[in-house]
Amino acid sequence: VATDYKALVCIFMAGGNDSWNTIVNLTDYNSYAAIRQGLAIPQVQLLGGMVPPSDGRTYGLNPSLSAIRPFWNTGKLAVAANVGSLLEPIDRATYLARPDLRPPNLFSHSDQVAQWNTSCASPALLTGWGGRVGNRTLHMNGDIPFPMMVSIAGSTLFGTGAVVRPLEVTSAGTVGLAGFNTSSIAQTRYNAMKQLLGVDNDVTFIKTTGGTVGRAIETNELLSAALTTVPPLAT
Repeated sequence: VATDYKALVCIFMAGGNDSWNTIVNLTDYNSYAAIRQGLAIPQVQLLGGMVPPSDGRTYGLNPSLSAIRPFWNTGKLAVAANVGSLLEPIDRATYLARPDLRPPNLFSHSDQVAQWNTSCASPALLTGWGGRVGNRTLHMNGDIPFPMMVSIAGSTLFGTGAVVRPLEVTSAGTVGLAGFNTSSIAQTRYNAMKQLLGVDNDVTFIKTTGGTVGRAIETNELLSAALTTVPPLAT
């Protein structure tokens, strides 16, 4: 069981990304500018001075990323380059001659989205890599009832595991049951409803449904109580 706390925050930009204009090689800026022509970002606008120890060349960030640029200086920002679904780098001739080296449905946006969520180009999987990481690390949480995964994007393939299921909330906070308040009558109804979730547990379907709703209620209460003790996130 882990003795400290760590969270992995994943933000998935569902659209395409022009990576050549996200981070620019300033050491060879002239080649970049010649190839990109009218799409090239003027060198004076790039947020330069980034020299990764693994490479040695100087890079610059897109000016729209000024909010995260200071994190590079403090060692809290890194760029994972050349990441994709190719088995290995290939040139155009090899691409045309060796279909077996191409990811399936390479120019299909929906298929590429699924591949990024599952981390597998083929075959199609029903679990995401976030959910599978959760499956492997679930035991490290000990007896803590809070789920391994929390999603503010609804039900996602990324967070789905064989065992792990994410708690789905909104960007504004938790999603509780409507129709209850703090009055004694409302709380009596609320507790009665929770008790009903345990009725007919000898029926597999009802037991599964009641357990899912019950866990959602419990984790919502845990998260709601925790969020009341922290200031609003400013970013």
